[in-house]
Amino acid sequence: MLKQTSLLLLLGVYFLSSCKEERSCMPSKGLQGQWIWIKSVGGIGGWTETPESEGYSQKLVIDDYYYQEYRDGSLTLSSQYDSGISDVPLFGTEERTYITVDSIGQRAFVLNGNELQIIDACFDCFTHYYRRN
Repeated sequence: MLKQTSLLLLLGVYFLSSCKEERSCMPSKGLQGQWIWIKSVGGIGGWTETPESEGYSQKLVIDDYYYQEYRDGSLTLSSQYDSGISDVPLFGTEERTYITVDSIGQRAFVLNGNELQIIDACFDCFTHYYRRN
């Protein structure tokens, strides 16, 4: 009985510590900042939407706890978020990093220096391109 209890305790400590290690490896620190929308590409027809073609600008502001979207300078969304690394590729891509926004759901993302791609959670959806402000 003592061996079983010890084993369960060790397994519990292992799982808790592995969560902390995974959390520390999460890419959320790189996400923080202000991001200016450059374009969105996707849909069944492979359309490209830009601020010029759509007639509005968009900005993301991501801090330690909140994901905020602004359209033409007006706040349109403010929600808590989480980010992480999936065990499997997401949404038919090779990407494993994701951001989950409470009111939007989970989307894959690619962070490359001052460039951010957010990939919607479906095969015919859009990939949104941002540049760090």
